[in-house]
Amino acid sequence: MDLVTGALGNLAPKLLQLLGDEYRLHKGLREKVESLSKELKHVHATLRKVAEVPWDQLDEHVKIWADELREKSYDMEDVLDTFLVRVEGPVPSGKKDGKIKRKLKKKMDSLFTLFSKGKARHDIDGAIEDIIKQLKEVAERRAMYKLDDVMAKPTATSKIDPRLVAMNNEVNKLIGIDKSSGELSRMLSPVGNDSNGKMKIVSVVGVGGLGKTTLAQAVYGKLNPNFGCRAFVPVGRDRDVKTVLRDILIDLDNKYMDVKYNILDERQLIKQLKDFLRSNRYFIVIDDVWSTETWNIIRTAFVENDSGSRVIVTTRKREVASMADKVYYLQALSDDDSKMLLYTRLYGGEDKCPLNHPAEASEKILKKCGGVPLAVITMASMLVGKSTEDWYDMCKSFYGGNEGQQIHDTEWLLSLSYYDLPLYLRTCLLYLSVYPEDYLIEKDPLIWKWIAEGLVEIKTGTSLFQRGEEYFNQLINSSLIQAVESSDGVIDRCRVHDMVLDLIREMSKKVNFVTISNDDGEGTLQRNKQLLHVLAIEGCSRASAEDWQGLRHLGNLLHLRYLGLRDTRIFELPEEIGKLKFLQILDLEGSCVQLLPSGVCQLTQLLCLHGDRFTKAPDGLLKKVTSLEELRLNIDNLDDESKRQFMKDLGNLSQVRVLSIYGELRGGGMALQSELVQSLDNLHKLQHLRLVDYNFDGEDDTCKWWVEWEDTVVLPRGLQVLNLRAVPFRRLPSCISPGHLQNLCQLLLRVEAIDEAGLRALGGLPELRELGLLARRSSIASTATVASINISGEGFFQKLRRCILIGGWIVQLVLNKEEEEDSKAGVVSVSFWNGNGAAPFGSRTKQQAGCRRSVEAVPPPVMPNLQYLLFEVPVRALYMDGNGGCDNLGLEFLPPLANVHVIVNCMGATADDVDKAEADLRNAAQLHPNKFIPDIQRVDEHRMIAQSIDKGDEEDGTELTSLLEDVRTSLHC
Repeated sequence: MDLVTGALGNLAPKLLQLLGDEYRLHKGLREKVESLSKELKHVHATLRKVAEVPWDQLDEHVKIWADELREKSYDMEDVLDTFLVRVEGPVPSGKKDGKIKRKLKKKMDSLFTLFSKGKARHDIDGAIEDIIKQLKEVAERRAMYKLDDVMAKPTATSKIDPRLVAMNNEVNKLIGIDKSSGELSRMLSPVGNDSNGKMKIVSVVGVGGLGKTTLAQAVYGKLNPNFGCRAFVPVGRDRDVKTVLRDILIDLDNKYMDVKYNILDERQLIKQLKDFLRSNRYFIVIDDVWSTETWNIIRTAFVENDSGSRVIVTTRKREVASMADKVYYLQALSDDDSKMLLYTRLYGGEDKCPLNHPAEASEKILKKCGGVPLAVITMASMLVGKSTEDWYDMCKSFYGGNEGQQIHDTEWLLSLSYYDLPLYLRTCLLYLSVYPEDYLIEKDPLIWKWIAEGLVEIKTGTSLFQRGEEYFNQLINSSLIQAVESSDGVIDRCRVHDMVLDLIREMSKKVNFVTISNDDGEGTLQRNKQLLHVLAIEGCSRASAEDWQGLRHLGNLLHLRYLGLRDTRIFELPEEIGKLKFLQILDLEGSCVQLLPSGVCQLTQLLCLHGDRFTKAPDGLLKKVTSLEELRLNIDNLDDESKRQFMKDLGNLSQVRVLSIYGELRGGGMALQSELVQSLDNLHKLQHLRLVDYNFDGEDDTCKWWVEWEDTVVLPRGLQVLNLRAVPFRRLPSCISPGHLQNLCQLLLRVEAIDEAGLRALGGLPELRELGLLARRSSIASTATVASINISGEGFFQKLRRCILIGGWIVQLVLNKEEEEDSKAGVVSVSFWNGNGAAPFGSRTKQQAGCRRSVEAVPPPVMPNLQYLLFEVPVRALYMDGNGGCDNLGLEFLPPLANVHVIVNCMGATADDVDKAEADLRNAAQLHPNKFIPDIQRVDEHRMIAQSIDKGDEEDGTELTSLLEDVRTSLHC
């Protein structure tokens, strides 16, 4: 479905579907359908040409004609959809009736179906006649307009432009931001008598698109390691203050995500905030405040506790900015910085500018951009790959204007970029107008919604989702939407700048694409069709299940393609969901649905079944549901035989890209495990594989079959995410190697031992951004592992951003003694140890402790991008057994490191050793250039030697289990 063409692109294929034998159209009607299909293709082609012309440049009569035809296309599609449902009839009920009753019911249904199908065919005959009549009238008016000279633009690229990624990879390196971030940081710093720790609020004010949010993000990232708690919360024009207050609390502490806090009013939320902040040194950014009334309410929650807390507020309104202690007026980019930003987006840097660059046109364009970064980046994105003639044509379209018209000019430049998009991308962009301002839009659900609405065109050899992913990447490249990375560096969300949102909302309104309902201050309603295709009830928590009784009628929405119940307190789905024969996407992430009804087994057109680790599969699901591209479910409710059959049926999902199976896989024995291995061999398109068992504590012995996995299983080469938490390995599987898994960006393994070859294999994975290793956590000694590698020039963990080591794994980096005199050599020894046997960890000598070497003088190629590190310290194994301590971990050789989470395992250790370990960790953090504050958490504190050690084994590991749940989200498992 396109913006101008409406549903015309869908009509011809659906009409041709009517020619199938199952619909039994008589000869005369078949001929009419064939003729109508051909005519619709011609009309569609004409409308696509119209759509390539900017809407404000079209003749008014053409606009009226296009609007009328688009609206008629929706009516036509509704007629066809209704007919298809009526002819094929409802899905049989899964309820169990008596034998005689079933036979009688079958005969009655047969008679009724025969009658209803006959009537449906009679009705479609009349409907086809009416459509032909309407198209004839449209064709007569079409002849009055000459549109054949309008040519389509070339298709955009399908991958994210690496120049754009490089430019935005690190906010602190963005052009022009070093000066402004330095100035803002100094305003936040204590001066003179202010050194006693008074709270300070600083505002950043400037016009839209100038980069206020980007500047705040840069300073926030730079300073937040110095504060005990932090929050970065957008406000925007229409957000409810109550929602903003709760978002601040959630950023400060995840406990406020509990649904019980939803019922608090503004006064109660402010009290919660004050109580929390009173005993903390906090750093909070309140982004994009539009009114003094809103800011007055929010700022009352910031208590003065003489701990040196800081608050930044960004705004376009000077009256809001003036309410802060200090005001920073953000200026436009200088001419030189604007030029550098343009060249960086176009060519990857000014030094890479080609000789044939149209300098004169470039200067005119930059002048029009007025130093507004959003305008510069958007224009550059539009001009990538364009000819010199295109540059000068752009300049000719500029109109005169007064100096200082930054806002008006930026809005106009954005509209130029919008019309430069291919038609299908414009429609996908306009779809984003249904989201609220400042909303973080998740990529995958967005693409599935595009698919359900018919916005994604089928392309031979490419799945619908992959095609939609190409669309998403193209919009990122256009700079009309802003990419948002996950913690491991994967672009999985996007945000729409409020100036772009204003533009697409206005466009949507003009062509009646979307109607926004803001009567209650929130919510959107898409009205591009009369029959509902997408129903997304997301983030709508209610106190009880009774509030969702409307779902009992879900089976009546026969045309539904997308059902999204993310983050809702919906506990069950009706059996009648099986009637939704067109349903393609069922998204239950974060809902409270525990067991899917058997009716789901009738949804043969499902492409995506997205549950979570609590969503149980119905028995026999994969016998009919075989078109899945994405499947995430728990199978612990199935018995061993049903599990085995489920694993066997997995092999039929030839199109599956994402497979997440939660549950226990070890008890099924060789039969279940063999079926799983055989099925995995058939899943050649698999990109994400997760086999997760949260109940597996790793204490029992591994079985023989998993050892065979280590030697024989070959994983698909296209894997990007691999989480085998349910599979215990004794060593790193040979199938995990740099040569085989070149696209792997996230890896989580339960592995007992890693040797030097295994460590080299992990470090050599070229795209690895997140690594998680879980070892056996037990007081009983297992295989000792010390994997050490000397790293000099070659790459090692080059893209790794997050490293999570649980169950005893610990890492140490040491500058080789023989190389210390030659600091430029940068030879570093990396050691992984699993907490058993002798460790390579020596304590820092007095000479080393007294001489703080310059980290900058030794730029190690080891983990050069690591920002987050979690590891466990086995205190007894280090201190009591004489293996060393925590004062020589070498964290200073990881310059980007900003967050360190340490689990201090107190089991069998003395209280003094535990205290010493924690003191050593804090001292090590102070040696780091970022001087971060490590987050230290004790487990098994009740089992220290200084206290009773007679408590039951059942308590062992409960604290760590809780901690694992806390970091589960960060592990994406």
